[in-house]
Amino acid sequence: MKIYLEKLLDRHYLQARYINTFNVGAPVDYYTKEDAERALQEAEKIVEYCKKEAGNP
Repeated sequence: MKIYLEKLLDRHYLQARYINTFNVGAPVDYYTKEDAERALQEAEKIVEYCKKEAGNP
């Protein structure tokens, strides 16, 4: 599960953080509200997984 979720979020890291990773435009031109909401849901799953693994429910 962990690797799957990391792969889902990995595509967002550089492109959303650094505007020069796009040939044309800015991150706002490429991401939708739905993209952001899904990324947030997946990030929350990663946080819960890490808490569980660390013994901190």
